[in-house]
Amino acid sequence: MSNQDNLYSRSIAAIGMATQKKLFTLRVLVSGLRGVGLEVAKNLILAGLHTVTLHDDAIISLSDLGTNFFINESHVSQNRAESVISKLQALNPNVSVNIHRGEITREVISQHSLVLLTESDSATLIRVNSICRDLSPQVGFVSVETWGTAGHVFVDFGDNFEISDKNGSALRTYLVGNISRSNPGVVKLNDEDKHWFQDGDYIKFKEVEGMTPLNDGRERKVTYIDPHSFSIDEDTTDYPDYIKYGTVEEVRKPFHYDFRPYEISIKNPEGLKPFMHVDYLKENRPANLHLAMLAIRKFQEIHGFLPEIHNEDHANLCVAYAREINEASEDFSLETIDESVIKNVSKYARLQISPITSIFGGIAAQEVIKFTGKFTPIQQWLHMDWFELIQPSASISDSRYHDLQAIIGEEGLNKLKSANLFMVGSGALGCEFLKLFALSGVCCGTGELTVTDDDNVEISNLTRQFLFNITNVGQSKSECATRIAKIMNPEINVTALKNRACPETENLFNDRFWEKLNAVFGAVDNASARIFIDRKCVYYKKPLFESGTEGTKANSQAIIPYLTQSYEDTPQPTETKAKSCTLKHYPYEISHCIDWSREKLSDFFTSGPDELNKYLENPEAYLQKLGSIGHFDMQMAQLKLLKEFLELSGISSFDDCIIIARHKFNELFYEEIRSLLHQCPPGTKDKHGKDLWTGTRRLPEPCIFDTEKENHIDFIESYANLLAFNLNIPQNRDRNYIKEIASKVQVKEFIPRKIKIDDNEEQRPASEAEIKLKEELISWLKGFSLENIKPMTPISFEKDDDSNFHIDFIHNASSLRANNYRISTIERHQTKVIAGKIIQPSQQPLQLLLELWSLSLLNILLGLK
Repeated sequence: MSNQDNLYSRSIAAIGMATQKKLFTLRVLVSGLRGVGLEVAKNLILAGLHTVTLHDDAIISLSDLGTNFFINESHVSQNRAESVISKLQALNPNVSVNIHRGEITREVISQHSLVLLTESDSATLIRVNSICRDLSPQVGFVSVETWGTAGHVFVDFGDNFEISDKNGSALRTYLVGNISRSNPGVVKLNDEDKHWFQDGDYIKFKEVEGMTPLNDGRERKVTYIDPHSFSIDEDTTDYPDYIKYGTVEEVRKPFHYDFRPYEISIKNPEGLKPFMHVDYLKENRPANLHLAMLAIRKFQEIHGFLPEIHNEDHANLCVAYAREINEASEDFSLETIDESVIKNVSKYARLQISPITSIFGGIAAQEVIKFTGKFTPIQQWLHMDWFELIQPSASISDSRYHDLQAIIGEEGLNKLKSANLFMVGSGALGCEFLKLFALSGVCCGTGELTVTDDDNVEISNLTRQFLFNITNVGQSKSECATRIAKIMNPEINVTALKNRACPETENLFNDRFWEKLNAVFGAVDNASARIFIDRKCVYYKKPLFESGTEGTKANSQAIIPYLTQSYEDTPQPTETKAKSCTLKHYPYEISHCIDWSREKLSDFFTSGPDELNKYLENPEAYLQKLGSIGHFDMQMAQLKLLKEFLELSGISSFDDCIIIARHKFNELFYEEIRSLLHQCPPGTKDKHGKDLWTGTRRLPEPCIFDTEKENHIDFIESYANLLAFNLNIPQNRDRNYIKEIASKVQVKEFIPRKIKIDDNEEQRPASEAEIKLKEELISWLKGFSLENIKPMTPISFEKDDDSNFHIDFIHNASSLRANNYRISTIERHQTKVIAGKIIQPSQQPLQLLLELWSLSLLNILLGLK
């Protein structure tokens, strides 16, 4: 894998290689870099665009320090764009970051794929949007504003915009159980399966036996019947009877959407689609927020500036404008105007606070990514507010906290400064939390923030954990992240630890530590740590803000002890694990092949070397203990494993590693399959008298090694290099050399062996022959000379190091096994997600939930609901 693929591995896992390649070509102009614009630019640069052009001719004021995480007091009175360009460029050297000065002209717009405006006015928005639509091809347009505790996003991707993937979910494949001869034809799945098809989805059939006309590759439309069945838009009455087998694969169909220009849409925002609702407790809020926006735009157009902070006269004037607009409009009007909404937007329109600029910066950046055709864009307005934060008696101070204090007041700000917080994890979520804490004055007085993380920075972290850069790779995450937070705001009191929060560290995180806390933030990616933290928070009665993301999905939970459910008490999605016999002999999904390969990785390169090392420590004690371990079959398996690795321990050259890999290929993908077919040929009946090879049991085919097939050499390369690592032999990535050696290996003649195919088969007493074989194995072990045998180095599975062959082996082995069973294969990055059980964020713009937690934290500390 290339360095670039390694850098973007998590992003590729979330959005796919095709979309990532489209991002590599996007050229985006971001105008306005006060708070929300800087957040957008940061997110887009991390995402890996081709070019990000910065545009802002304004100068920095002291209050900018409340949202701008790349400046300090020395930048005051300097140009915004020039002050941040070097820091933005350092986020991703692969992206071209430059500055445009002066007016945004037609020529400038034509050099970009999309233009994003913030801190703009109506005339500029209409003019720039009109040019974007007039160009060929049309240039995408996004507008985003945050006015105090409210904000909005507008999206226009032009006429006939194609959306190739409406939701980014993986294409689904199901096994057919039966197909009726009827009009329309009805497809019933196997009893174990439930489908998620909706009316209008499309599918293709493959490998259907009997009703073979369906295997023509044609796309067929689905109509939902129930969770186990659906109909297709086809008359199957005259088709041959369905016999067995077959799969239905979902087909992704693109659709098109006609956006409307800003000038038209702003006057009739619900002309094509109703407002998006993100808070159903505020049913009529989006419409009132849109009217407030119209009123403030009119104020700005007449007076040349936004309404002043806390200015009651300006707020009343905006209310009057809102009434005029509402009465005059034929397309958009409200029966009842909520004057408080108009005033709350007006009085704080000049302000920006970090949690809200982060939220809208994340949303707007994600809309830019949707310009690739991946995911459904906003159509076309999104309005949100958090008026609950407003304290009417708030005062203004000339400081970096100017905007925040004008909203929550001096008393509220002091509560934030005096908070004592504990954050577990400083990865993608943790980096964003630290940014928000530093900018918002949290723990910047008498309070203290403790951050712990036992992980180090890796290359694949850099596309979403923005506090780190390439120079930090290999360093402690908590130490790096807190050091940068201290640069953002020298007033923050933060301590970095490198300890895992778990029962073994309770001497460090003791009663005294927990009792002083006001709240806890969970930013970890594993369930055991979350449960441990949750239990501590319940015991010590501390609020816990728990959140996580998986690709483009996210979850969040505010946990208040004795008032809400705890994390552990909240129903969690259960991970279904396939039966052992399914993994061993009857896989029918690619996930089964990946789980099987993951087990093989552990058996071959971790468990085997571990057993050898244990044996070498004390052979006599090892064999004595073996007699008390499990049943006879387990003891035999362990003896055979030990014998295999004692024989391997004598290998001293990489050539031998290649030879072993070639024999292992033959064993796994040829001999085992032939043995299974020898024992259970086509036509075999199961214990219930039914055909064994039907339903989810797919008849396999042996794989014959071919040096001209790339995936065959891929397996040999990964296996040989992992074995060389175990044996402390220099590795070799010369594929031509590996191919040459592998081509000369002579494998042994096939002899069928007995296979246990039923998990529920009762343990029977060992036969005399089996007991004798065990005694012979033990005798062989005792007679094997250990004089020159050295311990092996077991691997420790690491999914994020793309040079260690761990994911390569799993991908190569699972793909070959999928070929054995005629299961559709997937790309390497998809294998990585499944095998690595990745739940960490993959796309920087999707950090929305943690900014929401910052707002929740404000509510908790301020005593609000």
